[in-house]
Amino acid sequence: LANTRRGSSDSIAPAGLTSDNYAGMIFWDAETWMFPGLLATRPELARSVVEYRYRTRDAARANAEKYGHRGLFYPWTSASRGRMDSECQSWDPPHCLTQNHLQGDVSLAVWQYYLATGDRDWLAARGWPLLRGIAEFWESRA
Repeated sequence: LANTRRGSSDSIAPAGLTSDNYAGMIFWDAETWMFPGLLATRPELARSVVEYRYRTRDAARANAEKYGHRGLFYPWTSASRGRMDSECQSWDPPHCLTQNHLQGDVSLAVWQYYLATGDRDWLAARGWPLLRGIAEFWESRA
């Protein structure tokens, strides 16, 4: 709870404020491991995780285009802008490109947020563009 606040569009780094591990970057851990518990107890704070993905969707679209895909592609790690070319830190293997499960993790978090809150306006305005963009990525990759 120390590294999120109501109304934020910043996600949660795995180590939070307790360590410099992960260099403050955003990983899929946020959607997969941290988001569900936060959603169940503090949905107004959990929203920051999905809002971060909405805020960085333009970079996700540019990431997909750079590698010949359509839709939205979120890298393995990202920071304030979600840009793979300058923010994803990985060596060998190139996790920034190969950790494609993150797209499913983001989609699941978006859907879970809607199910928990029932906020149809949010789903239509912010959730659906993410779900559609990630589906377009998978379709273009198939």
